[in-house]
Amino acid sequence: MSSEPPVFVTSVTVELSGRVVVAIRATRSADELDPDWAGAALVGEREARARLPDAQRANVVTRVELARRGPNTVTGRDAFARELTRVRSAGMAVNNEELAYGLRSIAVPVRSQGGEATAAINLAVHRSMVSMEDMVAHLGPPLERTAAQISSRIGHRPAVPR
Repeated sequence: MSSEPPVFVTSVTVELSGRVVVAIRATRSADELDPDWAGAALVGEREARARLPDAQRANVVTRVELARRGPNTVTGRDAFARELTRVRSAGMAVNNEELAYGLRSIAVPVRSQGGEATAAINLAVHRSMVSMEDMVAHLGPPLERTAAQISSRIGHRPAVPR
């Protein structure tokens, strides 16, 4: 296993004059990103942490730095553990001004052939564009469909209920 830290890839998609433009950045740490990009890394990282086996997730909760970065940053370990449980249950990570004032984002997992969450895709917006509730309700399903399509392209096949 590589000792290299993970690479966080974040992207922003915007429509300019009828054209869709996608900007992508990669970094070794969410701390290296400016606030406009870091929200995507935050929710992607939270999504990945929520999918860890219970023992690993508990270890992460005790080690992660929970410094306040935005008005709604989760800074308590118990609250962070509850948030990871919520993310695991909901299948979606959310950031409602936790990293920076005005920044909201959601992320969902991309699954490998074996079903593991190997990546996450996200959508980030300024709070003036949409409420957190509307973002989850109206933008979450298309994001989940996109993640399912990407997952399918890399070999993931969801379990069929019996």
